[in-house]
Amino acid sequence: MPLTGDRLTPAETRGPAEGDNGSFESKHRFGFRWDREADLPLKLSLKPGEKFVLNGAVVQNGDRRGVLVLQNKASVLREKDIMQEEEANTPARRIYFPVMMMYLDEANADRYYDEFVRRLTEFMGVISNPSVLADCVNISKHCISREFYKALMLCRKIMDYEDERLGNVPSGVSAGRDAG
Repeated sequence: MPLTGDRLTPAETRGPAEGDNGSFESKHRFGFRWDREADLPLKLSLKPGEKFVLNGAVVQNGDRRGVLVLQNKASVLREKDIMQEEEANTPARRIYFPVMMMYLDEANADRYYDEFVRRLTEFMGVISNPSVLADCVNISKHCISREFYKALMLCRKIMDYEDERLGNVPSGVSAGRDAG
């Protein structure tokens, strides 16, 4: 089972809710961020051996399924959603990477901000799709407001758009057409 999480009500922090499967996957594709508006803990369900970053530290679950309850604000991102610098090899991924770094290292976000602005400006200069341009503007607004998790969700959206337009398919996924 993938890393999942749910906001808990104060009553649920005393124990698991009846029938709660912890599913958060349908609401959020990746990572988690403490919701500043909601003063509720975040419950994470982890599969055996699953890795994630929690406030900059790489954490790995043990050999059994586990559950963590974060009681305060934290930046959490699953291993599959962490991009290495060398993987930032397309225009949209070059936007995602500095936003991800701002999210994971919020105390030093200013260090990554100029790269983000440069890459977003380049991307917007060659895009004509109004919806994608609106997403770019919203990514910028979220970064200015230091709402990096929200910006990351929109970055994922423009990466999907880019993949569709360029015909990129993640490794291990069939494109559904012959190479020839």
